[in-house]
Amino acid sequence: MGVVSNIGLYEVAEQWVASIRTVLRFEEFPSVAQESYGMITKVMHEKGVLPSSPPFVCYHNADLQQLDVEMGFPIAKELPLEHAQVTCHMIPAQRVVSALFQGPYEESDVLLAQIFQWISEHGYEPEGSIYNSYLNDEERPKEELLTNIGVVIR
Repeated sequence: MGVVSNIGLYEVAEQWVASIRTVLRFEEFPSVAQESYGMITKVMHEKGVLPSSPPFVCYHNADLQQLDVEMGFPIAKELPLEHAQVTCHMIPAQRVVSALFQGPYEESDVLLAQIFQWISEHGYEPEGSIYNSYLNDEERPKEELLTNIGVVIR
């Protein structure tokens, strides 16, 4: 288990997303995420929209007591929404240093540390956002979970 791909620099295209952004304490994350993904899925279903790729979480800061987090799904086009919590917006094109992790989510900090080291060694600076894309589901053993971790750089 652990890092299953080389760390690399990528240019990521702009992407429409349906998401919920909130501030929470880290220990609240599992229950808030479950509720949020359920709400987003319901709204997308009502609009007849499918995700264009797996769900993501974007950590906009690292303050575990006031964690600014966005949870959502990439979608193929703008989705007109009139929902109090679910929004649709475009993530702009950006440069991301990323790699793939296999194993329990709580063990992925090893890869994140390696990504930050790679960024430093290659003369880049983190922009502040960290994206986790969940490539499979929790219906399988934790050792088989796949997470793409990306740090946006300047």
